[in-house]
Amino acid sequence: ILYKAGKLTKSDVEVPMADMVEFIDSFVVDSPGAIGFLGELLAPFLDMKALDIKWLCEKTSMLMNKEDHKKVIQHAIVEMKKACGDGATRAVFGGPNEVKALEQLLGAGEFQAIAAQCL
Repeated sequence: ILYKAGKLTKSDVEVPMADMVEFIDSFVVDSPGAIGFLGELLAPFLDMKALDIKWLCEKTSMLMNKEDHKKVIQHAIVEMKKACGDGATRAVFGGPNEVKALEQLLGAGEFQAIAAQCL
């Protein structure tokens, strides 16, 4: 609500959310469902354009475990689909620039497999 009303900037959202994404692997140690919860947190911010796929890919790339890259993206898609619907999810994850960033992060084959399953 505050972002939509212009009371918060993209930076106000990006900075604290960056820590959540960049350090999600350490949260998983204590809470195995943390990546799913992260997806739930990311969905509304992606939907309202406070966060974008380029930002998400940059932050996700900082995770040490490559398998976590896939999990973060997959959970973000699944949770956004639940919260915002198919159309909004395709709009956020399916544009040419977004697909390029996601393929660069995950590899084209891996992203296309996730897209076929989740989008």
